Amino acid sequence: MDAAEAVERLRRVAHEEPDVLGFALTGSRAMGFANEHSDHDCALFVREGRGDDYRRRFAQLPAGVDLRVFTLEEFRRHAAWGSPTAWDRYAWTHARIDPDRTGGELRRLAAEKGRVPEEEVAGYVAGSLDGYLNQVYRSLKCRCAGDAACQRLEAAESVRPLLQALFAVHDRRVVPYYRYLAWELEQRPLSKLSLSGGELLGLLLRVPDAAEPAAQGTLLRAAEALFRAEGYGHVFDAWPVREWWGTLLS
Repeated sequence: MDAAEAVERLRRVAHEEPDVLGFALTGSRAMGFANEHSDHDCALFVREGRGDDYRRRFAQLPAGVDLRVFTLEEFRRHAAWGSPTAWDRYAWTHARIDPDRTGGELRRLAAEKGRVPEEEVAGYVAGSLDGYLNQVYRSLKCRCAGDAACQRLEAAESVRPLLQALFAVHDRRVVPYYRYLAWELEQRPLSKLSLSGGELLGLLLRVPDAAEPAAQGTLLRAAEALFRAEGYGHVFDAWPVREWWGTLLS
């Protein structure tokens, strides 16, 4: 049995056995990015008390099949906000779940894992913005000190918190894995930002280049316009943003 056949077997089990609540395909194969090296990332959702039984049953699968088994309660807890597995939240954003014998609960839980919890958004955006501005400030200090290596590394560190804040103010989305970033920006644009997805990605790639500080300046101005409109002006007011622009654009 090869990997593709094993996945089809798992899918049949999900459709035929009453103790299985659902089957999910995730990762690149669910999103249409698969290549010859792509794993088959999938999950079985089973009734309470049957998790260990199915884990033992499918412990030996062909190379290239990455199966996870959850009970419904385990899946509710998995990748919870702030938990050690929160890094896995984006993986469920585009999960293909079939069947779903929970009346749609599996699909709802999977979709919600791809979003920042509503009660956490304000603090998360403000904290991410503060981290972004701190990294911009640190990169400028390195630039003023004539330390190009330091500037590039500090500037590179600014990319992640900026993306966190940008995605979170767009329907509470979490940042995609970078392999899917260009696709997300094209298919699900950050419509509140004055920059197109292609412009944003191009600027992000230029940010670590010590010879092109203007990229940081352009991002900083676009970010300030968006986040002030969204009610986060107080974060910018805590930093001497305008005094930096001359340095960034010189």
